[in-house]
Amino acid sequence: MSVVTVRAEKNRNSIERTRGGERGKAEAESLTVDRRLDDSFFLLSTSHLTLSPSLLLVPPSLPPSLSQLPNTHTHTHAQARRVGRGIGSGRGKTSTRGHKGQKARSGATPSLGFEGGQTPLSKRLPRRGFHNPGAVEWTPLNVGTLQRAVEQGRVPPGSSRERPLTMRDLAPLAGARANGATAGIKLLGKGKKLTHPIHVEVSAASSHAKGLVEAAGGSVATVYFNALGLRALLRPGWPEAIGRRPPGPASPPPKRAARFERVGVVPEYAEMCAAAAEAEAEAEAGAGAGAEKAA
Repeated sequence: MSVVTVRAEKNRNSIERTRGGERGKAEAESLTVDRRLDDSFFLLSTSHLTLSPSLLLVPPSLPPSLSQLPNTHTHTHAQARRVGRGIGSGRGKTSTRGHKGQKARSGATPSLGFEGGQTPLSKRLPRRGFHNPGAVEWTPLNVGTLQRAVEQGRVPPGSSRERPLTMRDLAPLAGARANGATAGIKLLGKGKKLTHPIHVEVSAASSHAKGLVEAAGGSVATVYFNALGLRALLRPGWPEAIGRRPPGPASPPPKRAARFERVGVVPEYAEMCAAAAEAEAEAEAGAGAGAEKAA
């Protein structure tokens, strides 16, 4: 229990005016309030009162006033505006739509850009350029970047025609744009000339870049992946992470088939097919051995 003595300065001036002199000042100095802090109540006593058990019990906390109440009328979603509920609401009678006209009718909303029947601005302005619906956005990779990666040891060694560098190996060299590639990587001939024989698989290659790679003793093969197969190729483990099997090979569109040498296969799909073939061969061998024993 702690005792807190509070000076009662509220009636000091009034006591000095009524009593006057030194006596009034002495009584004003002696006016104190001892507030004793208990676990559940405050005990107030005054030294200038002579009441025998003058105890005043005050609750520890008073209820807040109306001005201190928090605003509980908060909503996650905006509430619908109530209209047509009398003129006192400010949204009565015409329900904020005004008198007559197209915008006052129900279900009549002019389309975006409608200018009352006259030729809209979108048709008055001339057209510029064109849109190519068959455009393909490649992720570029220059021969100079490939040569610099070879000098720094960032390219896996031991590439050959049978085991070339795929776009999975070349994606870190092409930058962050390769992660969202939808058409694949295109090899371009800008930068240093190659001094090491490299065998690569890309979606497309310029004739100049292909000549530089072949002049260094390497080879360039163009393979086709659709958007799903390319995503599985550039993001290892993505199909398994979402509970799907690796996508199989897909044929290119007939108009673009001449640009590719062959159809690409995701390594995980090839491994899955090889494992399935081995399991099938073992099952057939087991069935044949069982038939021989039975015979």
